[in-house]
Amino acid sequence: MQSVSDLHSGLAISQHMMKTFGNLLPQVRTHGDPRFLRLITGEPHPLGNFVFVSDSDDVVAIETALKELDEVQEPKAVLFLTETNETTNALLGDRGFQG
Repeated sequence: MQSVSDLHSGLAISQHMMKTFGNLLPQVRTHGDPRFLRLITGEPHPLGNFVFVSDSDDVVAIETALKELDEVQEPKAVLFLTETNETTNALLGDRGFQG
């Protein structure tokens, strides 16, 4: 468990968000892949349509996580627990995401 004083770290914040969404919204885990959380509501807000990927270097997990999100026309977001690299940034940029 991390303390509030640790929240200056982007990684700590990301880990907390992933745990929170996973606990509050159990349906984000029903896809059966522990590498990411996915929530698609169709609401016109990116926090209603997102994937949260554990490892920004895992291109296969990112591709898998984005399969259903690619079909969403409403605002959407991709979140990561780790800092992204050039490959990941290019993959997301090709799909219209901005960093």
